[in-house]
Amino acid sequence: AAGAAAAVAGSSASMELRDYQVQAVEQAIKENTIINIPTGFGKTLIAVHVLQHFARFGLVLFLVPTLELVKQQETYLQEHGGETLPNVVGVQGGEKRLWEEETWKSITCRQALALVGVHEVIRRALERGMLRAKDISCAIFDEAHHSIGNHPYTAVAAILRPERARLVGL
Repeated sequence: AAGAAAAVAGSSASMELRDYQVQAVEQAIKENTIINIPTGFGKTLIAVHVLQHFARFGLVLFLVPTLELVKQQETYLQEHGGETLPNVVGVQGGEKRLWEEETWKSITCRQALALVGVHEVIRRALERGMLRAKDISCAIFDEAHHSIGNHPYTAVAAILRPERARLVGL
């Protein structure tokens, strides 16, 4: 198809990336970046490709600002992640069990894991040592324009930056 440059690897859906999406994926793979394109132009599909690339090197995170978005993005990644991103887990923070060390160990021991979570849950898990920054290869920040001041996105980025995780804002 004209204007389409790549298909989603391992996806059952025949979704192709447009040229601007391919450029965004390539940029995010090379360096920390903010992807600033309008709503409806495929930022989440770009995120899937970036996460697929970095899942080979460690845990990948998809941080979202609301509980509703956890399930939405978890489902999207499950449907489009394909064979290169087979394990997608959403964490919302409401269960007491979530704050037990064994729960995080059972979640993070999986291969090619993408963890979708509310920003505050991920921040707390990192600060409490339940998630280790050195194990994370990439973090996608959905609605990245919130990343100012004392916002949890800012705290998560500050924790991950020294460990050289790729940071991508949507």
